[in-house]
Amino acid sequence: MVKYSVVIPTRDRFAYLNSAIESCLASDRHDIEVIVSINGNTTWPEVIKVYEPINDVRVRYVLTGQLLSMQHNFNFGITQARGEYVTTLGDDDALLPSAFAYADNFFAQCPDYPLCWFRRPYFWPDYEQQDFSNLKPNTLHCWREISVSLQQSKPVIEACCTHYIPYHSLPSIYNSFYPAALLERLRSAQAELEGIEAQRSIFLKQTQAVDVFTAYASLLFVDSYGLISIPLSLSGISARSNGMSATKKEPGGEWQRYMSELQGEQFKAIMTGPFAAYNSLTVQIYNDACKAFIAYSSCNGTSLPDLDCNAIVEGLLDSYIGGEYISQPWCVYEMMRMSVDFDRKQYLTKLHEISAWYQSGYEQQLVSWRKDQRLDESLYSKISDQYIVINCDAAEVSTSAQAALLYQKVLEGKLPALNDPN
Repeated sequence: MVKYSVVIPTRDRFAYLNSAIESCLASDRHDIEVIVSINGNTTWPEVIKVYEPINDVRVRYVLTGQLLSMQHNFNFGITQARGEYVTTLGDDDALLPSAFAYADNFFAQCPDYPLCWFRRPYFWPDYEQQDFSNLKPNTLHCWREISVSLQQSKPVIEACCTHYIPYHSLPSIYNSFYPAALLERLRSAQAELEGIEAQRSIFLKQTQAVDVFTAYASLLFVDSYGLISIPLSLSGISARSNGMSATKKEPGGEWQRYMSELQGEQFKAIMTGPFAAYNSLTVQIYNDACKAFIAYSSCNGTSLPDLDCNAIVEGLLDSYIGGEYISQPWCVYEMMRMSVDFDRKQYLTKLHEISAWYQSGYEQQLVSWRKDQRLDESLYSKISDQYIVINCDAAEVSTSAQAALLYQKVLEGKLPALNDPN
């Protein structure tokens, strides 16, 4: 009997893949399975020419047999899952060794609700540090306080309809264990909206980002969900991560490839919703949330407040001005247009300041900033009593699996105290 399925969709990123698999196998449990969904039209003999697979009875390798969009590769892997509870893992991510034990404790009390967590990042050594960012290569960000709470879905849905609520702490298939019954409810809703002849999927055709879409859509199918304060998985950020590729001024190859390979209907569907006219990544992320609410509320009889786009825009602008422009200053003109379109002109003064900084001082400040970049040689940097950043070079860690083991030591108090000079 398989209790937990971990699905790892991958494509041409074998340099990271074994680390993700190893992190799942760090537990000696035999009621788990790791499903590696290899995207492409290659055969197994062709795969092993470029990859040395891990040989473990708990690991199943499945080939899609054809080149799929990222959404369809995720869905293909999920359909192979046999566990009572299912999660997905990026091929440069890692699962904490204690993840299954924490999940056991939660599901013993709440077997029908998903359990989600806010993933903390591990920046691989090949991560390309972005301009004006303090996120350095080969560092691990750790939250140490452990708490578990049960969140009611309805108030969260109402808040999402009237303000910008980031998806990171919502129950996405990418940062949650989903009960198998929840996956089946999502498939049934998809069939109702898109026809029973459609491929059975937990995503709608319009889905752009699988993590974002499920984070909001799942709220409509469960009364409550669990939220644990520590990450049960690490978000691996590498040179080939899709998300980081998309945030660059000139989007990197991974993001360009992802966008170019979207199927026709799916690409058209992206350009719908209340914020379709805007290209900012943050705005498009929330656009997926709005589309999820609109689509799914019609098929399960959920009564939702009307989307207050003006209030949501205000939250988006607050988020941008509050820090996101540091890494995406080139979005400032689009934000100006949004503030005018949605009658939030009070933001224009600050946006003009950002624009002026970008035009006049950005390049000079960038040169100075690059000169000042130094990796602290100490083991950690203290951000707060509960949040620390670990220099993984000092800890002799260089993969996501090793970072997950290091994080486990942090939680167990097996690293030197912060005030220990040694």
